[in-house]
Amino acid sequence: MDLRDKRICLVLSCKRPYYMNRRNRYAEQYQQIRDKGCVVIFLYGEVGRRELLLEEDELCLYVPVEDLYKNLTTKMILAYEYLLEKGVAGVLKMDDDVQMRDVSILEGELTQADYSGAQEFGVSAGGTFPLKTTSEMFYVDTSIQYFTGPFYWLSKRGLEQVIKIGIKYPWEDINIGYCIRLDSSLIVCNTNAKGKQVVWYDEHEHDGDD
Repeated sequence: MDLRDKRICLVLSCKRPYYMNRRNRYAEQYQQIRDKGCVVIFLYGEVGRRELLLEEDELCLYVPVEDLYKNLTTKMILAYEYLLEKGVAGVLKMDDDVQMRDVSILEGELTQADYSGAQEFGVSAGGTFPLKTTSEMFYVDTSIQYFTGPFYWLSKRGLEQVIKIGIKYPWEDINIGYCIRLDSSLIVCNTNAKGKQVVWYDEHEHDGDD
């Protein structure tokens, strides 16, 4: 499929049954996103595999990494590299539990910036704060502003900046914010859309298989 100059809605998921069921449950939402001119692609990790293909009438992108939470930042970077090679206009990254209450957000300022999202974190007087993975401690610069991982947009310029800088932090959303803030020429926009046009993690549908 020719993806040049296309806006991509990249849905982060995995092949476990709970997530596949959720993907199917939100099928109407994804069609509404397509109707707004976006190409919807579901993202999976699988060692040794790098390809975009059609599965059950859905476009699926596989990147060569084991599909584990600790590999999330790597998984996203590999996907962005692939999509940049294809010449996309930008990527709206969504987790598979995100629900768009109003897809008209895709016609507004969200996709006109280089980096935008529904909810922004960060902004502090300075210093660092500690964050720990299972094996390593990181000290994160508190001046980093970032949009929470379930939902954010990156333009082509934004994607190029992220690929250029690479991985600084193992937390995907913090890493994206860090990369973007290193280039002050990039346009950043906070849509403040969480809870209005965009929501995530519906606790009523959680079945314990994640």
